[in-house]
Amino acid sequence: MIFASPADYDRLELEDRLEICGLRDQMLSRMVEVQSLTGNFTFQVRLELSDSELEVLLAGGRLRYLKERLAREEQRR
Repeated sequence: MIFASPADYDRLELEDRLEICGLRDQMLSRMVEVQSLTGNFTFQVRLELSDSELEVLLAGGRLRYLKERLAREEQRR
């Protein structure tokens, strides 16, 4: 995740509590809204991922991704 606005980095403190709601849905657009519960503000971050990296994350990790991919290939046979 990369700050969409570099100035937001300076607004955060070391022990701030952050929350991301609906991460899975937001990942599709590669822009994620993060809320600072401590500072009471929100900011945007970009996901700099390739299409294949995004697929792996949406599947729940590399192992689950490979398992699902193998299952799809078996169904085609």
